[in-house]
Amino acid sequence: MNRTLRKSRFFYLHPCANAGKVEELERLAEAYALYLAVCVSAMLSARRFTVSLSERRVFFPSSETLSSQIAKCAQAHAVEIVFGWAASKYDARLRQEIRSRHKAGEIDDAMRAALSVVGKRCVDEPSGKVTREAIDLYWAWLLDEEIAGRRSTVSPRCGMRMGEMTCVLASDAKTRLTAWWIGFSHLAAGKARICLPLSPSPYAKDAPDLRKGVLARRDDRGRWRFEVLERQEQMVPEEKDGAPRIGVDVGLRALAATSRGDLYGGDVKAEFDARYARLQEVR
Repeated sequence: MNRTLRKSRFFYLHPCANAGKVEELERLAEAYALYLAVCVSAMLSARRFTVSLSERRVFFPSSETLSSQIAKCAQAHAVEIVFGWAASKYDARLRQEIRSRHKAGEIDDAMRAALSVVGKRCVDEPSGKVTREAIDLYWAWLLDEEIAGRRSTVSPRCGMRMGEMTCVLASDAKTRLTAWWIGFSHLAAGKARICLPLSPSPYAKDAPDLRKGVLARRDDRGRWRFEVLERQEQMVPEEKDGAPRIGVDVGLRALAATSRGDLYGGDVKAEFDARYARLQEVR
């Protein structure tokens, strides 16, 4: 049986990257963040948990600086941000708020059920037992910072989501500086993509194994980091009926302990402690 495994892979901007091209990347990131904030604000003003793909071109305001493809990436990013924020607020704050209000007699059983559906499923339109009144009341609580906490915002950690039409990650073993390169669309229309060298990842092997799409953002140290997902097909043996099972626990005194009582790696602990003590001295 084949199973697709997905793992995050990180690339950092090569230290020898051209300063002028890096500046173009930063200008693009600044314009992207400004438009992303506009899209998030538009969703909150319209009280929308999500916006379908067919609606986005009409719903979101157009961007005067970004290309249409990059703007589409920012719009999809805004939908992810707002939807994730709303879903987390239900679990963290509003579910308890609904219970408290119901217990205090401020809302009846029908309203409690409707509010719970709105919060769990992020319902935008009335249907079934969910009324417009319930949706409006839920959004009033969601946007009240005293009830739900801070509103959804665009932070520098959001970065840029770049699709296959706007960004290309490629490997070329023939180049001298590095084998990995990233190309992204230019802010100025009609210009060729800007290519930047990347420091190689010790885990990523080949570009075709990587999913189309890159998240570009700065890390806590201010370095540009490019995050991608790697897909690998691996054979997983089928489990036979009646096959024996065993549980394994990983620990410190013994590297592995099985459910049958077997211990493995106990003789390694003394050497590990000695090396760790030496490491502390060096630090």
